[in-house]
Amino acid sequence: MIHKTAIIDSKAILDKNVQIGPYSIIGENVPLNIGLDLTKTIILNGYDSINIYEKLSLIGVQTILLLPTGALFVYYALKIAKKNGSLNYY
Repeated sequence: MIHKTAIIDSKAILDKNVQIGPYSIIGENVPLNIGLDLTKTIILNGYDSINIYEKLSLIGVQTILLLPTGALFVYYALKIAKKNGSLNYY
């Protein structure tokens, strides 16, 4: 059985207006969240090209920055794993 405080806490965590601090800033700038907000804007408010291009350009900039960064992290993680010999550990 789900406890009542767990339901209340989950509503506080999932509500955008309740989130305060650095986590809300990070959460608002995640590409998936921007895409969902963009989809919601298009469906509810219609086509507004200025707002759409602004959000699409933000997603494009994040893609240009995050894709090479992720590839670099994977490269160094594999390099460390090969050095330690821990690739076949599990």
